[in-house]
Order: sequence, then structure tokens, then C-alpha cells
Amino acid sequence: MTALLETRALRKSYPVPAGLFRRTEREALRGAELRIERGEAVGIVGESGCGKSTLAKLLVGLVPPTSGEILLDGEPLPARRPTSLQRRIQMVFQDPSSSLNPRRTVRQTLAELLAVHRIVPADRREGRVRELLDAVGLPRELADAVPGRLSGGQKQRVGIARALALEPEILIADESVAALDVSVQASILTLLRDLREELGLTLLFITHDLAVVRQVSDRLVIMSAGEIVEESGTEAFFAGPRHTYSRRLLESAPRLPAV
Repeated sequence: MTALLETRALRKSYPVPAGLFRRTEREALRGAELRIERGEAVGIVGESGCGKSTLAKLLVGLVPPTSGEILLDGEPLPARRPTSLQRRIQMVFQDPSSSLNPRRTVRQTLAELLAVHRIVPADRREGRVRELLDAVGLPRELADAVPGRLSGGQKQRVGIARALALEPEILIADESVAALDVSVQASILTLLRDLREELGLTLLFITHDLAVVRQVSDRLVIMSAGEIVEESGTEAFFAGPRHTYSRRLLESAPRLPAV
């Protein structure tokens, strides 16, 4: 069966200085082979610098691969993606403050997306903004607030609403709860689980935190030094990781509660 999202021999290198007049390359991703089925919730886990955020940027089209392919429904994605393809894969970023315009209200941010991408007719935009606020659990009165008036958790909910405005099939959450305190983390994780179920989303949850990823993922992909070193069902991983790096990662994590 054709996977919804697939990567084949995906590589990404970045130029780095190697002296006064020389440059070399740092390979951030090394031949990643990944299959994501429709409706799955997949956690991509690894330490900082392992390549997981690079993989996310490649999947959403923010940077081009050095080599290899990304396929959506079995069709290779072009380097320059048309709007129709961009909409199908959306990302929620770690720091919503850096991705929200500080001068625009929540209503303006969402309405502009709906207008630019022609998601709904002009006379339905206000209603759709209200629906998006309801979907992410934000009071409607916050529609006229600018980001500076919102808490960290509220900003992240706006970030999720903005991604949902484009009606994606795949939602990539890149360290999206890392900057939040524990209670707010829990509410955002619950929201992501609920949205996945209600909207039939395919979820890729990228994190370094095993305790967090256990709560939202059906399957885990473990990355180290730019490579995928293990794939496993979530509970199977916690029962007994196979790769040496995976075992070390689990042993170094705080004691994890059973789900």
C-alpha cells in the first residue's frame, strides 16, 4: 500500500567554514528512509543536533534536500511546491513568538491566511476564524489580541490554529511544547491528540523528550547523528529498545510514568 508520506535516501548538507578561504560541508541528514501511513501519530526522537528538525524542514518544504526524494501519496514532491501541495503539510514551531507578527491580532493573522489561500469565501472568513479559535480551545474574545497579550500556551494554540487554517493532512509539531511549563504542555498534548482524532490528521511529533512523546505517538523513530537508527511501536520501544543508542537514550531519561 502506498504510504501517505515517504522519504527515500534523503540527505541534507550545509556548507561550513573550514579555514580562511576554504569551506566544507556538514551532513545534517544521512540517507533517511521513512514511511508514514495515513492517520498515524509518529514521534521522531533524538538529542539536539541529531537531524530531526532538519528532517521536519525538508518535509514541510522550508529547505531543499541535497539528494533523495520526498513522496506524498506516492508522487515525488517538486523542489518548488505549488500552493496546493504546501497546504497539505503544515508545521507548528517551537517558539510561536518568533512565527507570529507582533503587530497583527489573532483575527488578522488567521483571516489573512484564509484570504491568501482562498480557503473560504470572504463572507465566511469571520465565521471560520471563530471555528478555528473554538477548535484550539481559545476564547473568542482573544481574536482581537496581539501576541504580546497572550501567554505562551495561548500563542502555541494560535500557532496550531494557523496551521489548521490551511486544512492540512499532515501536521508536524517541532518541539512544540518544549518551551512550556508542565501543566501547559499537558493541555497542548491533549489538544493535539483530540485534533488528530477529530480531523483525521497524520501527526509527526518531533522532540527530545521521551516522556512527552510517549503520550501522543503510536510509533517512534529514533535518530542519532543524522541517521534513523531504530523504528518501533511506542510501547514496544519502552519495553525494550534494540539499538545501543536507543537504550542509552532511554536509560538517561527521567523515570517515565506508565501510560
